[in-house]
Amino acid sequence: MGKNAGGKKYEDVISQVEREFLTPQHRVAIEEASRKGNFAVSFRAAGAATLAALEEGAAAKGHDILEKTIKQSSIAKAYPANAAGMLQKVRDAGIEGYVGHWEKASGELTGIYLSSGHGLGDQVKGNIYPIDMNRLEESLAPLKAKESWRALPFTGDYDMHDMLTFRGAGLPHTPLVGSKEELAIRHAINSAVAAVDANRPVVDVEHNVIRHGPQVSFSSYMVSHEAEVVKKSGGFLGVVAKPGEFPVAIVDRGKWSMIQDTKQLADYYRSVGAHIKETWNPDGVRTFADSEKPGMVKYGRRDDTPAKPPVPTASQLADGPPSAIVDRMLTASQSGDRDAFRQMTQQAAAAAPGRELRSEAVVTVDSQQQAVEQTLPGLSVQRMK
Repeated sequence: MGKNAGGKKYEDVISQVEREFLTPQHRVAIEEASRKGNFAVSFRAAGAATLAALEEGAAAKGHDILEKTIKQSSIAKAYPANAAGMLQKVRDAGIEGYVGHWEKASGELTGIYLSSGHGLGDQVKGNIYPIDMNRLEESLAPLKAKESWRALPFTGDYDMHDMLTFRGAGLPHTPLVGSKEELAIRHAINSAVAAVDANRPVVDVEHNVIRHGPQVSFSSYMVSHEAEVVKKSGGFLGVVAKPGEFPVAIVDRGKWSMIQDTKQLADYYRSVGAHIKETWNPDGVRTFADSEKPGMVKYGRRDDTPAKPPVPTASQLADGPPSAIVDRMLTASQSGDRDAFRQMTQQAAAAAPGRELRSEAVVTVDSQQQAVEQTLPGLSVQRMK
């Protein structure tokens, strides 16, 4: 499990999860789903306003709704001169935590997004119910006249950050984008939540708390499904392509922990025997570099990648133990340095104990290479001869 910053007690971790990430009812359901399904998932913080709206039965927005929820930060941005007063107004009206429609020109709040089945006819256009902040209660009257009206607007969903499955042979791994493995985990979570929350039947997609795949798969999804968008946009949206925001809360087969930064995230992957995504690995060679367009990133390489160490000579290899020679060969294999790998193989063949070492190296490298191939979806890795 990932270490908790400050050595937090487990009950403190649970308290933070239920305060910032998931409702208490949903937390227990998702915990049990991860135990039964033999998987791990992590979540970005949802925030108190979103959690309160989810507890009221609100729908959860998908990627088709890009606007922000009504909360302290969005109100402060829209009404800098009277943020406190306007925040109190939306709280008194009971619409904090719902997804707002913000006027592009002025930035002011002019509507809220409603789910299907609202029964308000032409009053709702493009899922947007109009409101007037100067006559807020009056403008909300038709909506509030509906039975269980608090379950009609959209709020945020639960944004998964990581996903690992421990099922099947081989190392734990992130399921391929849109694969049966990924969809099965998403379905397991939504089904578990539906079993304890009558507002969220699985068939009602708008009320599913999991609406899309994990953030770790975002760039892979964009490359495979939205290649033209990536090209026109000049890369990927940086805040989603890169890891974070931290902390994230992770449940691993029924146990919760908090991950505070990328190093702790990489340590967690390593602790369960999984390979973290190369562009998310703080020690990785590939990374996300700033694009020419603000807020966008593209694939790049780290400027501070250390130089490759010199390949030891045959005489140096002969002086070392067999395990050390195999370790050097594995390092060359894992880094994809084929030239170094060939040199190491040739030099190992001339070193004691010769044939036994060569046989051990081939078996070990083959095993390691297969694991790498299994855990890097979408990459075609040519086996080294």
